Amino acid sequence: MRESRKTAMTGLFAGAGEEKLPVLLAEQIFAPNRRLRGSVTRFECYHSCPFQHFARYGLKLKERQEYRFQAMDLGTLLHSALREFGENLKASGRRWKDVGEEECHSMCAEILERLMSRLRNELLMSTAQYRHQQERIQLLAERSIRRIVALDAVSQFHPEAYECSCGGGNGVAPLSYRLKNGVRVEVMGQIDRMDLDEDGRYFLIIDYKTGSSAVNLLEVYYGLRMQLLTYLLVAKNLLAKSRKEELLPAGMLYFFLKYPIHTFGAKVEAAQARKEIWKELKMPGWVLADEEVIRAIDSSLEFIKVRLTKNGINASDMSKVKTTEEFSILLDYIDYLLAETGKNILSGDISPNPYQLNDRMPCTFCPYQVVCGFDLTKEGLRYRKLEKQGDAELIAAMKSARKGGGKHGVD
Repeated sequence: MRESRKTAMTGLFAGAGEEKLPVLLAEQIFAPNRRLRGSVTRFECYHSCPFQHFARYGLKLKERQEYRFQAMDLGTLLHSALREFGENLKASGRRWKDVGEEECHSMCAEILERLMSRLRNELLMSTAQYRHQQERIQLLAERSIRRIVALDAVSQFHPEAYECSCGGGNGVAPLSYRLKNGVRVEVMGQIDRMDLDEDGRYFLIIDYKTGSSAVNLLEVYYGLRMQLLTYLLVAKNLLAKSRKEELLPAGMLYFFLKYPIHTFGAKVEAAQARKEIWKELKMPGWVLADEEVIRAIDSSLEFIKVRLTKNGINASDMSKVKTTEEFSILLDYIDYLLAETGKNILSGDISPNPYQLNDRMPCTFCPYQVVCGFDLTKEGLRYRKLEKQGDAELIAAMKSARKGGGKHGVD
């Protein structure tokens, strides 16, 4: 009776506990064979909330699989289609701009028919509704390819490699960091597209996205958005091994694989409608703060978000460009942050400690809320509010963190 009463009272007045695994246990769970391996998404997950990372990668909890076509399937399908399309062109010595509409339609149909037949045991062939969805997917793929074709016609940057993987068993080593305790942190990833300029001086990273995405310094600093910079670092390392002269980063951009619905107040021509829709699909990210490089990426300035005036880069777009020195600081920082994240994961921190940035928090769509115990009514449980800082302050903080911390636990 006394024990039952004690248990009940504990539940009524529960507070924040000491959520930490013993270091040896953490190493056994997260680093079997003395290796902590994972994608950039895994490291971003840890910075979102340590418990979410523990539930997903430690306990390996999963939502029940459903036999239906999901957003992830669409992304996989479109990525594969664009890779095959691009590789076919490269094998025949052609560029994207050489593809006409009829050829685009026939090539896309042939590639998608083959890919769809392999998806989830012919899922898209199973019902009339899914067969109708096939037509919509092909239309989306063709529209995306036509935009790539149009970009290629106004750009001096062209694809060097598609779906360039590191650590995926294809012979390209992952990013690797050896911690002082002897554990090796290995970061794997896949670059959708790596472009080189015609003069062989710069490289550009393009990441395909079916949803919305953007990048800002605050999220990079707190480890919430590390993907593009990690891919930029991987590309830099790969090119350094294969090229005599060092290539400089020209930028990193998201390319949207979607076609938004746009409402017009009056009847408009198809060309005007497409122009307005393409405005919404401009590629976010960061490009080098150099007018010549910006025009080399997109001479029309219709595909990237940076605008140029007669006086140079538009003042309101300065957050969308980075100098060569700033790119260097950012790559050094992401190199430091990946190793530091691995060290923190192995420290055993599994606390339900989600971040809050404005009205955003990872709990909104987290599938592990039923097991984490995070409740604002409990004493000591609060969101980890991220302190806002200006871009100049963040760049200085990143530079200081890398210099002041050295390798931070890395040999």
